[in-house]
Amino acid sequence: MGDFDVSPCANNQLRNLDPLTSVTQPWRNRQTGSPMPFGRYVREEAAVAELANRNWPSRTINYAPLWSSVDLRDGNQALPNPMDPHRKKLMFDLLVKIGFKDIEVGYPSAGKADFDFIRNLIEHDQIPDDVTIGVFTPARQDLIDKTFEAIRGVDRAVVHLCNATACLWRDIVFGMSPAEVRQMSDMAARHIMRRAEEAGGSEIRFEYSPETFNMTEPEFALEVSDSVAKILGAAPDRPLILNLPTTVEIDSPNVFADQDHTCAVDDLDSWSDATAIGAEVHTFPSGHHYLVAHEADVTAEVALRLAERSDGSRNLS
Repeated sequence: MGDFDVSPCANNQLRNLDPLTSVTQPWRNRQTGSPMPFGRYVREEAAVAELANRNWPSRTINYAPLWSSVDLRDGNQALPNPMDPHRKKLMFDLLVKIGFKDIEVGYPSAGKADFDFIRNLIEHDQIPDDVTIGVFTPARQDLIDKTFEAIRGVDRAVVHLCNATACLWRDIVFGMSPAEVRQMSDMAARHIMRRAEEAGGSEIRFEYSPETFNMTEPEFALEVSDSVAKILGAAPDRPLILNLPTTVEIDSPNVFADQDHTCAVDDLDSWSDATAIGAEVHTFPSGHHYLVAHEADVTAEVALRLAERSDGSRNLS
């Protein structure tokens, strides 16, 4: 039967006879092994160190998260023929009808279609009062300027800053050292702050994505995110959305969940500072973390994490 010995082994398993693998599998699984030489990519070390306090599997969502639709931006980029402004407006109206209150509407510096669509929404007052739009921008000053030109006059918006941080992107795409990538992120964040301050009458919040987070050294992802969070002024009255992308899937979901848990929330200095004045970190699925105002004291878990940092038990700075 193909590459398999069809006679059940004594231990009720069949051996995959693909010369590139030596994996045994249950006799009931007749799936042919992949010819891909995946043995070349086996890690010598675990992607995430063993956690003594892994608690994400037991967490439950007991109230409605703020669902954020990225169909008009990320989804649109994946289409072989991206939507024109008319089709995007139809999609926007559908998302509003479904009930989304946070909608990333486009990448205005990428092309005329997205730019015109966003301007049309604003100029014709087509954004409901309870809906916040989001716009995406890379960490380049000229593209940030184009993004703020697109949202001129908006009541509320989230400006989503993004740059890749993983070593392959640093070395091959940017040709930059880690220090230069952090400098690029910091300069972009400062420029966004300047433009937001100039946008009088508009309520501007921020989102940051260390793109390729799941392939980035945890300490470096933490360093860059923390620096950007400080510059963007993460605080209860201006919550920062930190998006941790699994840009290229290289692990099973549980590995990403561990990366997510260990690197994102508990150790961001600027978020820790904000917790001291009465805020709480909320974690939602898909790598989104929200720092929001809260009337009560910080949760016991966050307090414990801060105590661990203060006594030097986990110093990643």
